[in-house]
Amino acid sequence: MRRRLSRPTLPANAGIQIEPKSVFATHSARCRVNINRPGWIWAPAFAGEVGYWGVGRLPSEPTRPPLRWTEVKPVSPEILALAGLWTLLLEAVIAGMLLLILVDRIAPPQDLPWKPFSLDQPIGLATASKLSRIASDPAACRAALREGGLTVVDQPEKDDGFCSTRDTVRASGKLSPAAPVMTCPMALRYALWERQVVAPAARERLGQPVVRIDHLGTYACRTIYGRPGERPSEHARANALDIAGVRLADGRRITVVRDFRRDTEEGRFMRGVRDGACRVFGVVLSPDYNAAHADHLHLDAGRWTRCG
Repeated sequence: MRRRLSRPTLPANAGIQIEPKSVFATHSARCRVNINRPGWIWAPAFAGEVGYWGVGRLPSEPTRPPLRWTEVKPVSPEILALAGLWTLLLEAVIAGMLLLILVDRIAPPQDLPWKPFSLDQPIGLATASKLSRIASDPAACRAALREGGLTVVDQPEKDDGFCSTRDTVRASGKLSPAAPVMTCPMALRYALWERQVVAPAARERLGQPVVRIDHLGTYACRTIYGRPGERPSEHARANALDIAGVRLADGRRITVVRDFRRDTEEGRFMRGVRDGACRVFGVVLSPDYNAAHADHLHLDAGRWTRCG
């Protein structure tokens, strides 16, 4: 049996705008679509134990455009070319990094400029650049000599016009007279030449180790050839060394003046150590250069380069 009820106070009905029509005491009503008014529905709403029928409109939704495939615009040839260029560049960078890692692992340290210098390493592709770098760092120069097992004694600076000396040391070795004063870069280059050029050449060609290397001096306050008006000699800065010959363990003595031009093992030895010196020193002068060097090899660590 139906009975008429008074209109209750309705709770907020989220999502549906209710327009009440009639109220009944029933809980079994179901939502019905009003086919006469599209978009409108009949819906039950409840307030406590009282049910009623109302009519409302579904909340409006934004109109959605129909789905369609996106049209891809063709890429211009310029963009494709730029993308290809960047791809090649990236591949080149990656390949370069892999090559650098490989070289770092398999190449000898004397050929790699980022590897530390050592007197025990043979002369390699990067030796000259390492020597030049160390020459500008007095502390690094002395450290390299000491790490090579040499005794180094610093010498006082000397102020005497163009014959002034700086950064000079006395270093142990096989020179005779022993431990002459010379610049640290010159001492380092000489130690490398003695260890990596003279000693191997003597063992290979003469079958004996070198026990002494005779020299004619390092420091001399003079110009080139002692001529007035010439530029200062590297000897004026203790940055040069004149080698006269070597003495072997079996007592033999090989000299520049006697053996350099001979077609003997001694002569080939002397010419070989001259050639090896050209890979270490800036200027190397021998009897092949002029008569003034007929009895010695001039070695210096100056800024000029000459091998003769």
